[in-house]
Amino acid sequence: MLAKQDKQQRRSSRQRPQARLALLLGMALAAPAALGAQMEEIMVTAQKRGEQALQDVPVAVQAVTGDSIREQVALEFSDIAAQISSLVVQDLGPGDRKYIIRGINSTATSAVGVYYDEAVITARTKQDGGGRQAAIELHDLARIEVLKGPQGTLYGASSSAGTVRYIPNRPDPTRIDVNLGGLVSSTEDGGENFHFDGMFNLPVIEDELALRAVAWYTNEDGFIDNLLLNNKDINDNEVKGGKLAAEWRINDAWTVSAFGLFQNREVGGTSRQMPIKQPLLEANQIAFAGALGAFGFGIPEAQKRTTQSYTVTPWDEDITLFGGKLEWDAGPGNLLATVNYFKREIDFNFDSTPILLFFGVPIPAITHEPQQREVTTAEIRWASDLDGPLQFVVGGFLSREDKDFEVQVIATGSDGQPLAPFMPGDPNTIFGRVKSDELDQEALFGEAEFSFNDQWSILAGLRWYQFDIDSANRETQPFGGTPSLVPLRLSQDDDKVTAKGSIRFQPTEDALLYFTVSQGFRPGGTNDVAFI
Repeated sequence: MLAKQDKQQRRSSRQRPQARLALLLGMALAAPAALGAQMEEIMVTAQKRGEQALQDVPVAVQAVTGDSIREQVALEFSDIAAQISSLVVQDLGPGDRKYIIRGINSTATSAVGVYYDEAVITARTKQDGGGRQAAIELHDLARIEVLKGPQGTLYGASSSAGTVRYIPNRPDPTRIDVNLGGLVSSTEDGGENFHFDGMFNLPVIEDELALRAVAWYTNEDGFIDNLLLNNKDINDNEVKGGKLAAEWRINDAWTVSAFGLFQNREVGGTSRQMPIKQPLLEANQIAFAGALGAFGFGIPEAQKRTTQSYTVTPWDEDITLFGGKLEWDAGPGNLLATVNYFKREIDFNFDSTPILLFFGVPIPAITHEPQQREVTTAEIRWASDLDGPLQFVVGGFLSREDKDFEVQVIATGSDGQPLAPFMPGDPNTIFGRVKSDELDQEALFGEAEFSFNDQWSILAGLRWYQFDIDSANRETQPFGGTPSLVPLRLSQDDDKVTAKGSIRFQPTEDALLYFTVSQGFRPGGTNDVAFI
């Protein structure tokens, strides 16, 4: 398939205060099948009570099926985001995207929770307003569910605006299955793009044990030119990834499954467009033009799809994800226990020259921000499957998170590269800081639904949570001073009970009305020491 893309300028959104309580009035209507064709029934697991027909779920949820994702040749969540009402993606380039649902925005931990299967992969980036959600490519998925928030009862922290869930296909022990795909396209003001992906499902023991392997590779040419360094198409994007999953259906009651996923992304430079003469105020242009000229920089004219950075700005990222599940179908209910591990390493670089110029320091400089985040989560829950009018789900959740963040500001030459490695005390080292965070969360949750008849039901839910944050900050190279040997330590903790209530009315099989009152919450954070 050959396609031509016209890359659009990145979107941004206006920040709004974070909501803690929402009143939701929902209505779902199933349109009649056109010309006698059968409509596909979409199943979701939004209520954590097994698969339910989307039409019967009293939750503001939209689902995009795996078939639809493949038909659209969508590689990342941002490719299908326009189909989701109340969702905005703040796009600053590959790997650096922020999800905003119903206008609820925040710093530190994102206000939108993101899950891959049962693993929590929600972004937590205080320095970028909760952005930089992990952009795992959309391969071999059963569907994507987007729950509009708050979703504080079942999904807890970071779901005050909503929740995004990636539901992958499970290994199938009944048949061999192979799927191969590819895409060739061209980018306006850029070059050729290539993508390949494949899936192989293998039954090891018929009807009992199966393996499922997925691999993908994407190479997209850039379309942004850096006028100051005379570098063309700097925002090229290369992605390599793979996943291996196994599932063992021990008997009719017990199932064990596990998966491992890895993805590497290398981006050549920023996707931010800056088609102006210079990223400075006019007064600063006059004041510092002479000083910058000494470093070999001129003042180029504005052009389309360009940026003006005094430094190179690559982005390198590695994502590692492991998950395991134990499921027990006990007849009157189902038990699920899961443990997951998520690790993301990012080497982010940006041009800090404009900030230095603002403070009267006419030196071109780059900021390195190497960062690493590890999240280990565990959850156990029981979902009923009773014959009577009452159904419920109860469970417990545990999360342990470690995040290391570093800032290294280094002077650069006319090629945009650092003049020397970061070293405190070196004349080319301008500023440095390190920050480490530990975030621990525990929660107990439950929801119960009582049906009066086939049309009316009520639902109530509670979640108790508590969290502890410990943070250590230290300047390794302050402006004009000596490095700090003793870190500044800060901590914060909180606990609370959040609630949810809902009334559901289904007058016909094709219509559903519901009214929901729900609370959400999100861990805060500690203040940072001053830095660039």
